[in-house]
Amino acid sequence: MGTTRLILALAVVSCAFASRIPRERDRCTTTCEASSALEYEKSNVYVYTYVAETRTQLTGITQDSTGLRIKADVHILPEDTCEHILELHNVELLSALDGIIPANGDEFRRALEQHPLRYGYHDGEIRELCHEQSDPIWVVNIKRGVLSALQNNYLRDTSFQNIYEVDVAGNCPTLYSTNDELTITKEKDFANCKQRSHIDTSFFVPMDSYFVESTQQGVVESSQTCKQTVNSGYIKTSQCTETHLLRPFSNHTSGAQTTVKQNLRIKTVRRNKAYPAPVIRNPIRSTLLYDQPLQKFQSLTIQPVTDLLKHYCSTRLDVKVNSPQLFSDFVALMKHLTVDQLKEIQLLIETGRICTDSKWTLKYFYDALSLLNTKASVTLMLDTINTAETSSNEWIKSNQAMWLASMSFYGSPTKELINSLLPLSDVQHPLSRQATLTLGTWINQYCNRNIQCMVDLKPAFKILTDILGGNCSPQNKADYASKLTALKAIGNAGHASFVLPTLAQCAETESNPMEIRLQAIDSMRRMPCSDVPALGRFISSPEQDSELRIAAFIQFMRCPNIEGINRLETLLKTVEIDQVTSFIWSYFINAKISDDPCKARVQELLSDVDIKDRFRADQLKYSKNYHFNTFSRRLNAGAHLDSNLIFSSKSWLPRQLNTNFTIDIFGKSINLFELDARFEGFEFILEKFFGPNGYFPDSKLSELLKGGNSEKGVMK
Repeated sequence: MGTTRLILALAVVSCAFASRIPRERDRCTTTCEASSALEYEKSNVYVYTYVAETRTQLTGITQDSTGLRIKADVHILPEDTCEHILELHNVELLSALDGIIPANGDEFRRALEQHPLRYGYHDGEIRELCHEQSDPIWVVNIKRGVLSALQNNYLRDTSFQNIYEVDVAGNCPTLYSTNDELTITKEKDFANCKQRSHIDTSFFVPMDSYFVESTQQGVVESSQTCKQTVNSGYIKTSQCTETHLLRPFSNHTSGAQTTVKQNLRIKTVRRNKAYPAPVIRNPIRSTLLYDQPLQKFQSLTIQPVTDLLKHYCSTRLDVKVNSPQLFSDFVALMKHLTVDQLKEIQLLIETGRICTDSKWTLKYFYDALSLLNTKASVTLMLDTINTAETSSNEWIKSNQAMWLASMSFYGSPTKELINSLLPLSDVQHPLSRQATLTLGTWINQYCNRNIQCMVDLKPAFKILTDILGGNCSPQNKADYASKLTALKAIGNAGHASFVLPTLAQCAETESNPMEIRLQAIDSMRRMPCSDVPALGRFISSPEQDSELRIAAFIQFMRCPNIEGINRLETLLKTVEIDQVTSFIWSYFINAKISDDPCKARVQELLSDVDIKDRFRADQLKYSKNYHFNTFSRRLNAGAHLDSNLIFSSKSWLPRQLNTNFTIDIFGKSINLFELDARFEGFEFILEKFFGPNGYFPDSKLSELLKGGNSEKGVMK
């Protein structure tokens, strides 16, 4: 009997002890480093009082203001050194002016208290979060704000006084300072942040960030100051103040201003009772970076839309002055509809219950559908395309590729939408080319928002890599087109570092067509710089075609380093003029004199490079980079046009011509358009017309046709 009691007691103790040890599948952090400064004891629960207040007013003009206040108890439960849990309790939503609870206060409280949040804590730095899949985006963003106030990258290494720190505001330069060992101040100027959310739109706008010293850093001037006190290895208090001033209507500190204050203060530290650790059943892995919620439209019934369609039906034979405005109104109304409502309208049109001319009405509906750029419209278009084989509608069959092209501009694809696109990306499907290109774009947009995209989109990446095979060697003409399309899609997607060895093999395989080898190098353009393989052997190898060497150089300049620049300088000093050295020289010259803020890193690396003027040669014989730009530091705005004219060592005609036009404004570079053309085989046509036996024989041109283009670029 005594033995039985002892076994039961040990079992209870073991279960209680094990309940606080996170199972491997429940863990959020994947790595753990020893703590040296900040370490929350796993036997404790740290309870903070949290108050956040946002207030907006016209400072210096009126005392009137509006705002909200959030109160809560924040519980930090350390499971071990690096695995922590955040819980919110006693949440209140109040008016910042009179303390009145809004009508939706209870709903707000339940949403924030419903699920815990796991996060990885690395001696003050918070690198990853794991939240419940059903949690609304705004709930997770509020919790990101709480954790951002607890983050401190200074104490673990006091040399980190001016660093880039990732939190809910973005990846921002952060200045740490301290007056004593217990009080730390950190300051952020949001104008210089990377990965900062600015635009609330589902429309995809490709942008890169840059920074220049300017008085005009954006429409809104934003900054943050936090003061933290530390005690016994944990943050005792954290007080943060953010200010956002609208510049166009401001005078110094007067104008439209929003102030956000956060106050986090330790309330109690108590021993942690042994109880089962909170389990997140459907975890989503992310970071502290703010997640931009999708724009939501107010729900409408289908009645206004069907009324407009009936009106169009009665006047469809008359084109009036207001017809474009009516169509614009029709599109605006449809943006508010769910996918079920859109399907209902589609069925009403097909069955002739809206207009007797259902063919015309359906075409009108489909034209508008491609312009909505909402999740509902994209879902309906994909469903319609997937069932097009059984449809009798000729418009659908003839416009599927146009629909797929329009989908690439949808900026917020979900895992489910991407998976529904996979059947169309099969190489046997007639729409595989356009579907594969759209798939690559969607992968990039999804991965920009989701840290675990490599796991979520594993089937999508498998489709692309399976098409490539081991080295991209095409078996026939159709296989050649499929591999080229897959390479372009991988270039659009980026992120997939695991495919880089395959891309390198595709470029190195000399039996591959030149276009595939070039595209393999270009497909590395969105990969992390730290993972891109060294391409110096391509650039400096005279055995390789000049097209390939120049492509490798362009890729290298996307992620330049001082060692590579030094090797290129040596190449320019020791090699006679040829297509490659001519292009490198022109690129360096243009970069050194450019005002383009995106060239700042290259200019820094080229500052000590002695570029001789020995490569200035005939513009029509040698490969060249052309760069035209204008930029005002006072206005923090400008534009630049880049163009490359590239010759091959096997032809005296240029093989490639590409042009890129980009505008720079308020720290963002927006690529407006890019044109790329490659020419091959035109020598035969010119010889047929202007050769010795051609229709218009020309002796000088005949000499060029006989000689071709040497590696030095001289037309014999």
